[in-house]
Amino acid sequence: MQTICKCRIPQFLFAFMICHGLAGFIFSGVVPGRWEKLAAEPVGAEIRIFFKSGEQLEGAIQEVAADHLEVLAGDGRQILAQKSDIIRIISARRHDRLRNGALTGAAIGAGIGLLSLIYAVSEQGTNDTDAWGTGGVITMIGFGSGLFIGAGVDAALKGDLVLYQAP
Repeated sequence: MQTICKCRIPQFLFAFMICHGLAGFIFSGVVPGRWEKLAAEPVGAEIRIFFKSGEQLEGAIQEVAADHLEVLAGDGRQILAQKSDIIRIISARRHDRLRNGALTGAAIGAGIGLLSLIYAVSEQGTNDTDAWGTGGVITMIGFGSGLFIGAGVDAALKGDLVLYQAP
């Protein structure tokens, strides 16, 4: 029986990288007390604000400042909401198009493939065409599978997009 690949890639490294990448997708979120995600939203973006008093407000972003938020409510009123009075802000519509998950997955998959390429070449030597070929194939497989896994994980994460969470 003929051996196609002479190099061995540690399976634990592959499993660790996949688990690490998936954990990044699943557990990435808003940092409590920070406005960065909210400030990145364009003027006019529809949001829903939950106040400490129990009140809720839906409206469009007009201005985001360091300590307050100006919103145009659905009935046309301009509302100035203080950061200290807000528990949570969510996007009224999710505008994620799976692109970021696919690109992140592809980058992680290609990175794993490149690590396997480096390992294969270091084990077999730089003149071994089998090592280069195998590493290249694994890199491409990692890229492709990461692309689909990332898009799948991103599609599975449904629900409201949290833009701000009080500490």
